[in-house]
Amino acid sequence: MVSVKEAEKEIYYDAYKNFAQQKDDVFLSPTRYQKISARENRSDQDIPCLTNLCAGKYKLVWRGIPMMKHSIDLILSEQLLWYVKPRTIFEIGCYTGASALWLSDTMKKYEVETHVYTVDLDTSLVDPLTKNNENITVIEDDVGNISNIFPEEKLKSLPHPWYISEDCHFHVMNTLEYFHQYMQEGDYFVIDDTSPDMPSYRPDTLVFDGEWAKLGKLEVLRDFLKKYEEYYRIDSYYTDMFGYNGTMNWNGYIKRIK
Repeated sequence: MVSVKEAEKEIYYDAYKNFAQQKDDVFLSPTRYQKISARENRSDQDIPCLTNLCAGKYKLVWRGIPMMKHSIDLILSEQLLWYVKPRTIFEIGCYTGASALWLSDTMKKYEVETHVYTVDLDTSLVDPLTKNNENITVIEDDVGNISNIFPEEKLKSLPHPWYISEDCHFHVMNTLEYFHQYMQEGDYFVIDDTSPDMPSYRPDTLVFDGEWAKLGKLEVLRDFLKKYEEYYRIDSYYTDMFGYNGTMNWNGYIKRIK
């Protein structure tokens, strides 16, 4: 007769095997890496779901510093960072510096020697914890001057893989095309906030007024990926982990394939 302990153990092992198989089915799927032409501009996350998720976004902190990151995208990024193990991280748009600090802390936790370069037009809000971190370089400059911020000789000296987070929302095409010249196979773009369903923040409330869609970031990304289709694929393992484009970064986890 099977004991209660043995029966419970069998349940746990069966669940583990089932979940591992589900993960591997997607991770190893031949359709994992997708062309932009195969992707739709839609998400399985509806507005009521986003209302709750985004309300929490504005309360999120890292080491006491306001972070303003979507919880699902934090999870997705954490998973991707482990997979890529980048030696160099570029963050375009740094706000308080909390996300740069989180990126650096995460790579330290993973025991990967990584340097983070974070850029913003105004770095007055960047916390001293970030500014004084030896693994982070905070740069105050206009991202429109990306070629001056990161000149060719500098980029050619920085180790790969690269993880490039675009969270600035200005000069997006220029930023993507500039880094494209120096990226290698296995590097990743992470393009934040491409979802047109992003709510605008008003005092004490969130308003789904379509303001983010007017910035056209999703269309800029689509144009870039169409232009350089032979070089990039959208990594659907991450974009669709929580449902189709179940992220604020619709079609925004992108691998360089050649």
